[in-house]
Formats: sequence, structure tokens, C-alpha cells
Amino acid sequence: MDFKLTEETKLFRKRHLKAKYNRICRAGKLEFIKVSDINEFKEILDEILVNLDFRQAAMFNKMPSKNNPNRSEMLISLFERDILHVTALKLDGETISSIIGMKGSGWMHLAGLISYSSFHSKYSPGLVHLFLLGQMLQEEGYEYFDLTPGYDAYKERVSTSSDEVVELNISKVTQYGFKKYVRKKFHKVLLNYNIRPMTFDLKVDKFAYLVKGKSLGFVQSLLPAKKQIPQGISNPEEAGLKVNRNKIKDLMKYDSSNTLLTRWEFLENAFGLISKGEYFYSFTDDKDLLAVVWFQSVTNDNGDETGEIKISDSYIHPSIKKYEKSFMDYVQKENPQNSTQKNGSH
Repeated sequence: MDFKLTEETKLFRKRHLKAKYNRICRAGKLEFIKVSDINEFKEILDEILVNLDFRQAAMFNKMPSKNNPNRSEMLISLFERDILHVTALKLDGETISSIIGMKGSGWMHLAGLISYSSFHSKYSPGLVHLFLLGQMLQEEGYEYFDLTPGYDAYKERVSTSSDEVVELNISKVTQYGFKKYVRKKFHKVLLNYNIRPMTFDLKVDKFAYLVKGKSLGFVQSLLPAKKQIPQGISNPEEAGLKVNRNKIKDLMKYDSSNTLLTRWEFLENAFGLISKGEYFYSFTDDKDLLAVVWFQSVTNDNGDETGEIKISDSYIHPSIKKYEKSFMDYVQKENPQNSTQKNGSH
């Protein structure tokens, strides 16, 4: 976003952005705040990184924060040095979107730290946040909001201009240079056919991952389950398990051993279910996710909600498969609304 361009004011009048903003305003009390207090930053940082990892894991099979335990400390240190620009979008007091940027001289850089709550995906909180942040940065006197390189569709929707970024690669290995050259040419061919290189590479990586993951899962499924829980339990609490509602961290503890369902597939499906408005109960032993039950609202032929809910999906780890009925009975008693079960467990 180039705030020096006179045309950039058109950005804040784009119909689709205004429509999304008005829609989310009708959902409740909307607040857009700049986080300037270190204690407030620490309070929301964990939630920011969990939402970021969940989305990254569902889309790209990556958990950047979980794999780098020092990331929180580094961000707190940068915040204390007044290097970060942090904003949060709140709906009825709940943080539904956040963006951490890096300050520069007249510039603010996106830095890849944009996260939002998947429970509010239908409102496009990330896009609304960028819309409001652009206005704030302009009012604060910034000249540019650098959305950083990439072929992301949302960047095309909110940007006003672009420039060329040059990447210099130096290596003594001849094969490295040749591979980079071929990759660059191939990406140009993909772009000529309106295919995003990142999307193509992702599909290739995912195919290779699924072949490897499912092969390993098949072999492990022939072996006894690694985990064992006490015999004769009547509910999850007797087995020493913790039961939570809508706790994203529990989903991230998914254990793919002894099953054909890979972690990438599980988290991708979980992200999709939450985005559609479903909620869940999870059962963990603090280390691994052992079961999760999903609920959705029942609708009539006109698409209107009837007030009832039903179990739409579930996952039970092989080690506790024989206790599936106990888990289902337990979670339906815990749920305050009437529920009807739907066969769909795996």
C-alpha cells in the first residue's frame, strides 16, 4: 500500500471491503486497537501464535512457532525495543485477528505474522484487519505498508502498487545453480498459464507427504497401539483424560501413529469444520489428542437452524477405540443442547 499515491484513497472505498466490514460490525461490538503495553502484548501473544500455527499446519503442514520455542521471547524482546507494530481486531471482547509488523523509516513490513481465529472465518477477519490497518498506518504518517513478496490473492486485493524484488543466490555447487535456474524458468511457465507456483509446489509436496505418511500409518496399524489406558472405564475422566471445548491446542496434539489419517489431513479437516461453524470437544492425556467429537447445528429444508445439534464427525485414537460409545455418551451429556448422533467416526 503506497500511501503517497492519490489513487490509494480508492482502496478504502472498495465495495467488497466495505461489505465485509459492515457484516462483521453487525455480528457484535467491533474494536480495532493498537497494542502498546507489554503486558497486553504478552497476554495475546500465545493466542496469536496458536492461531498462526493452526492455520499454517492446515494449509502447509508447518508449525513455525511450535518448532521454534524461542520465538515468543524474541518477539517480546523486539516489542520492548519498539520495533514491532501490533494491532488486534476484537469482536465482543474476543481477539479474532492480529497482525504483528516490523517498523521501518516510513515503512511497515507485514513480516508474515498475521493470524485470525478460525471460529470467525466467515467474517474474513484477516482481510477486514488489513483494511483497517491500512487506514491507521496512513493516519500515523507511514508512507508504505509492505505486504512482502508472494502470490497471495489477498495481497492483490488490498495493494495499490508493486515493485520487483531481486533474490541473490550464491553457491559453489554447480547443481544448486542449475536447479535454481530450471525452477525459475518453470515458475515462469506456470505463471503464463495462471498457475501460482506456490500452489503447484504445495500440491507436489502434499502428494509426497501423503504417500509417505499413509504407508507408514498402514505399517503401524498392523502393530499394537502404543498407548494403553485402564480397563473397564465408564467415562474419559476415569481414564485420567482432560476434556476441553474448542481448545485449538488440543487439536495440534494429534498423534498419527497406528492410523492412516495423517496429521496434515486431520488438521486441514479440523480447520475446515471450524470455519463452517462447527465446534468440538477434545480428550487428551496432556501429551496427545486421543479423541475429538464435532457438533453442528441442525437445519431445516429452508436452511434455517432448528435449535438442535448433532454429532457430525469424530476421531478416536486406535488405543481407545473400544471405548468409543463411552466417549460419545459422555460428550452428549456434557453438551447443554440436545444432540442426535450421526455415523461418521473414523
